Amino acid sequence: MPGLRKYRVFLHDVRIELDRIERLTASGSSRGCLPGCADCCSPITVLPVEAYAVVTHAESEGWGRIGGTPNSDACAFLSEEHVCAIYQARPFLCRTRGYPILHLNGDGEWERDACKKRGFVPDAGEPVGLSLETWNARLFRLNEEFCAKRGISPGRIRLRDLLPSQNAAMSPTCR
Repeated sequence: MPGLRKYRVFLHDVRIELDRIERLTASGSSRGCLPGCADCCSPITVLPVEAYAVVTHAESEGWGRIGGTPNSDACAFLSEEHVCAIYQARPFLCRTRGYPILHLNGDGEWERDACKKRGFVPDAGEPVGLSLETWNARLFRLNEEFCAKRGISPGRIRLRDLLPSQNAAMSPTCR
């Protein structure tokens, strides 16, 4: 994917971190989402670098096979069979959903949220999970650089606006 080298390195590093978290916290009963589960597949917004990755992937696959059904209750790229049409190019948020995520609670202590369906076990001590603040900061810096090189706004884009019927409006900002 032209112009996406740093983004691909970022996604590779995310995969390494998610694998580490799985080794430390998974019960072994499942890995990944169960076929047909779309509990986390809600409409989202993405950064331009992520939009560019999705559009580039969809164009290489042929938009006709990407499809999706835009509605207000689910991701526009989710098929009727609850299969992600852009799985290989899915955004960061989609890649990390369901994994143990660390966040600070109101008392300033780390808490963890995770999808029970994925087989993650409760923490036995210090919470283990992905700190979204750390990874989002890295992604935002990468996006800023991507947008600056193209002279485009670094603002978020609705994922549904990347569908083929919406693509004409999307192309000038990502290209």
